[in-house]
Amino acid sequence: MTFEILDQISNLKNSPKIETSKYSHGIHPYPAKYIPQIPHKIISSFTNERHLVLDPFCGCGTTLLEAKLLGRDAVGIDLNPIGALVSRVKTYSITKEDIQFFAAFRLNLITTYKKIKHLTYWIPEIPRIEHWFSQCAINGLGKIVNEIRKVEDLDKRRILNLVLSNIVVNVSNQESETRFAAKENNISYERVLELFISKLDDTLTKLITSTYVAKFNTATTSVYLANTLTISEILKPNTVDIIVTSPPYLNSFDYYLYHKFRVFWLSYPENLSEVIPVSQIQKNEIGSRYKYSGVNGEHISIFREEMKDCFNSFNTILKPSKLLFLVVGDSIVKGQFFKMDDYYNNLLSETGFRLLSKVSYPMSDASRSFISTNTVNKHYEKKETHILAFEAINQDKFQINNVSSKIVVNTSNKTPEVLEVVEIPKQIINGTRFYLNIKTVTALTHGIVKYPAKYIPQIPEWAIKNFSTEGDIVLDPFNGSGTSSLECLINKRSYTGIDISPLAILASDVKTKYIPYEKINLYSKKLPSLIEKNRQSADYEKINFKLENFWFNPNVLNEIFLIKSAICEIEDENVKKLMLLSLSSIIKKVSNQDEGQLKVKRDPKKVLNGVPDVKELFFKKLEKDSLAINKLQVFKDSNLINEHIVGSAYDLMEIVKEKNKYDLIVTSPPYINAMNYPMYHRYELLLLGLVNPNDYIGHQEMYIGTERVYAKDYKNYEDLLPNLARFKFLNEKLKVIFEGEPKRCYITKKYFEEMYSFFKQAYQVLKKGKTMVIVCGTNTIKGVPIDTSYFLSELAQEVGFKEVLNFSYIIRKHRFKLTRHKTAGKINNDIIVVLEK
Repeated sequence: MTFEILDQISNLKNSPKIETSKYSHGIHPYPAKYIPQIPHKIISSFTNERHLVLDPFCGCGTTLLEAKLLGRDAVGIDLNPIGALVSRVKTYSITKEDIQFFAAFRLNLITTYKKIKHLTYWIPEIPRIEHWFSQCAINGLGKIVNEIRKVEDLDKRRILNLVLSNIVVNVSNQESETRFAAKENNISYERVLELFISKLDDTLTKLITSTYVAKFNTATTSVYLANTLTISEILKPNTVDIIVTSPPYLNSFDYYLYHKFRVFWLSYPENLSEVIPVSQIQKNEIGSRYKYSGVNGEHISIFREEMKDCFNSFNTILKPSKLLFLVVGDSIVKGQFFKMDDYYNNLLSETGFRLLSKVSYPMSDASRSFISTNTVNKHYEKKETHILAFEAINQDKFQINNVSSKIVVNTSNKTPEVLEVVEIPKQIINGTRFYLNIKTVTALTHGIVKYPAKYIPQIPEWAIKNFSTEGDIVLDPFNGSGTSSLECLINKRSYTGIDISPLAILASDVKTKYIPYEKINLYSKKLPSLIEKNRQSADYEKINFKLENFWFNPNVLNEIFLIKSAICEIEDENVKKLMLLSLSSIIKKVSNQDEGQLKVKRDPKKVLNGVPDVKELFFKKLEKDSLAINKLQVFKDSNLINEHIVGSAYDLMEIVKEKNKYDLIVTSPPYINAMNYPMYHRYELLLLGLVNPNDYIGHQEMYIGTERVYAKDYKNYEDLLPNLARFKFLNEKLKVIFEGEPKRCYITKKYFEEMYSFFKQAYQVLKKGKTMVIVCGTNTIKGVPIDTSYFLSELAQEVGFKEVLNFSYIIRKHRFKLTRHKTAGKINNDIIVVLEK
């Protein structure tokens, strides 16, 4: 299956030479390199500037340079010292001091070179050197090496080594870069210097051009001269965000041979750490013609096992679900034709990768494909180049141990007993741990909107039934998507919900308001004509925000704006809200965002595969939501007060304006370091016009537990509520966190301070003798375990509450992928704390 991005990449194959040798790409000849437009398109489409790019067969560094030009850190590995040298130099950020040094070196070399022709210098031990180099060439190269040897700075010496390497074949008797045969070259001693100076000037010009690119100096490139089979010794597991590479073309090239004389001339004593002996390169080179050509060549199974070992390692170092792109060409071994796209697909399926997409084109179409005279045979016309996209399969599966229907006693006494139940009992022993075997959590309109970290409806249902009576007023100051609100409607309680997110309030309004299906359907039929009217007139609101084309296809954005503008023309306010909520529910699906991630991350598979049709998806979701809303018909005559207010629990008294008002508070406060709601809902908030893009940062700052904090606030450590002895233990933990990361310590401390303020106000608005039920978890901050439920209870008791019950339940399933830092940990159970005023 072929996708748009790969089609676009394949169309770049005949890019003009001037475009393929821009910047420092053309500083050194190298066989079989792919055009830079290929890695550029892949890297720009599937990564951002926080990502690490790897090319494990980096060759001359085409991928590495494109990554650096785009501001991405990159790692390259290659066994060939010329490949490693070129990669290092072409990604080097040259300085003014470097330019001054090379100007002086250039002048000194010209002066000394002309004065002395025949002194004895270090000469490499090249077999039959006189056959391959004239005496003038030997003398000229020897003189230049002698001057390079005096340079102590490694970066500067590498640049001079590259220039030297660049001219070795030109001044030798070797017929061409890719034909290893001798042909007399009557080069003069003076001409050797002219070529070196010319290449030095050209190299510096190209390096300056690259260095002046805005993002070039923001990224770091590391190049390792090593066998790719040892990659696990170089990179740690789960550290790479994308791999873009062209593995060795089987039985097609002998890189060691093409660069043989270069390696010899660079093997001078001061440079031995920068090279590998030619014999060792020849022995370890994967897939070379030397190994596999002829009747006595090695069996292809050896190549397969070596490549399999490489890709097993790649799967380990590549983060789960990240992509690997291969550029490969068909091969012929002992007369047998190998279609390498199928070959690699089969191979990688055994090493934890899944083929997502591929595109193929005739090898003869690629203007820069290196065509050896040895490869032009009866099979050549059907040879193809293939670009393949693979996904690293995440083999980590989160499992919950099966628990029996009986009480399971842990003889170690380290954790409470676990009791499986189908509903929460009315009477609970303090400290009980439940496994809730509940299958339905989306009854009525509970499932109308996906909302992260919402508690299951059985929790507020249990609290409402046990700690209030019909007609009572219930408060949820961290309203979320309205789970408590709907349960109050079902159980005949009035309700106030408060949340800082306007999207949460919109969801709560919709999921608790009955609208006849016929009315929704009537307005739904008007939408297509309104959409087309706006399309024709181009008179509709568009919202601009940062990186909009990174997160959305422009055509997709346009369709969203057209639908939203049409919805805003609907007269009925309740229907309008429902339609906006339905639209919000598809925004992630039609964006380039990974829907399963809590953090805003780009889904490379969507960029490859495209996204569903916006209009079709919207009307399908609207129909589904309309049917769910119709189920609220049984509550259409309810006279209960059910209000949802945009505001912060931190300002509870300012919003409620009345003491002793509520009969019950049931809520799930934010979890520390676990859920960034405004980030998760960023594009729903922006595209629906719920938050102005210019106000987005300020909106983030209003959330309790926000990570939007500033360095000036956490320069110095300060205790939480220092005058209260009961928080001494928490402060000890905060100090440990501060030593690891002051910012994370400040976020944690600020969270507890704000929750303390909330509890003081909650105590005021709750009636005397009434109950507050809070649902929370435990957290791990920078490797430090924080028993959040315990400390929240302590804060509540400090302001006057009394804890009367504490129990927990195992979270049955995580809806989202949690690619969190290893020091963060996953919240696997919720804790319910019952407090009484």
